[in-house]
Amino acid sequence: QRAVRVLALLGMVYGSLKALAQVRVAELLAYGSLTLYCIFWWHCTITGRVASTDFVYVGAVALLNFGLFLASQFLRKRYGDLALDRLHGLALPMPRFAALFSLYVMVVVSLPPFTLLSAHVKTLPQSSVTLSLGSVIALVTWFFASWYLFRMMQRLLFGHHQAGGRYSDLRSGEVAWLAIVLAIVVALGLTTPTRFESPIATDLHRAALETIPWHK
Repeated sequence: QRAVRVLALLGMVYGSLKALAQVRVAELLAYGSLTLYCIFWWHCTITGRVASTDFVYVGAVALLNFGLFLASQFLRKRYGDLALDRLHGLALPMPRFAALFSLYVMVVVSLPPFTLLSAHVKTLPQSSVTLSLGSVIALVTWFFASWYLFRMMQRLLFGHHQAGGRYSDLRSGEVAWLAIVLAIVVALGLTTPTRFESPIATDLHRAALETIPWHK
């Protein structure tokens, strides 16, 4: 348990530093998802259990990362390898892409009214008796993840676009894919966590955990 906790904290620091240095969308999303998953593993080692809200958090992170990566692939088919310092100003010529991409980022960084991921992160300081170094690292990791994802959106959607450039907005099928994934994530956020827990499942989960030697 201690080893997993240390690896999770190292993963948060490593993923955050690597994400801050990336100029390509795919690499930034990869390191960003690493940090968010490391928050989950650190949280599990502190609490010693996996709650239904943890499953919702992991599922939401996976779906959001898939949606953002899918959107970046749609752009890559049109403009080649994406570099944040070369492609700007897509909000005006590609309004459908801009609307969906900004919604995805809003959900990840938990801008109102989307608070699915931040609701889980807010419980991190209460995971331990005192505000530990791990809690501080997890909260700072969340802050950096919100910052560089929002910066990615700002660079892609805003700024000067090339006048007369060949822009092609998302087609109906591509919009449908992104909208379906986003709708599933929003539905997860609206679902009450207690609906995932039945008395039988809770008892089995507790019995299974009691058989595992959790050494701190």
